[in-house]
Amino acid sequence: MADHQHAQENQIEITDMNQETPNWQPVSALPLIASLIDGMVSDTSTQWETLQPARAKPHVLDSALVERIERVYSEQLDTSALLKEQLSRWRQGPLSPKQSNEVARLEGQVETLRTNLTNILGLAEEVKDHTIDKILEKDNLEIGLDVLLGKHRL
Repeated sequence: MADHQHAQENQIEITDMNQETPNWQPVSALPLIASLIDGMVSDTSTQWETLQPARAKPHVLDSALVERIERVYSEQLDTSALLKEQLSRWRQGPLSPKQSNEVARLEGQVETLRTNLTNILGLAEEVKDHTIDKILEKDNLEIGLDVLLGKHRL
């Protein structure tokens, strides 16, 4: 979680949420952006692994957590588009061979990040109607029927 908070703090370097135009960084910021991207990939990979058991038992999650997951990871998906554009802008400029290799590696990392984020958001969508809050909103008859119809796993 600390890495995630660190990544969000560094996100300000790329874009100020009060600005409509991103604050594009010079290539000298490549190490900072690399750290940000690598941290986001690591965090989302860990989160994806952590969320896997929820697919079989979505009732272990509450609606507030699923909503937070949707909000946070949707924002990160938006940020990943900015990161992709930043790398594209650097690719167009003069780069040393070392910088060019790092930009290429980071382009792959951004694709991994986008895949991770899409997977997490897909899982959140899949389980959001089956959280403990949603189950508790139903009466006993509805719950029994859902279990018999295979909509809820015990």
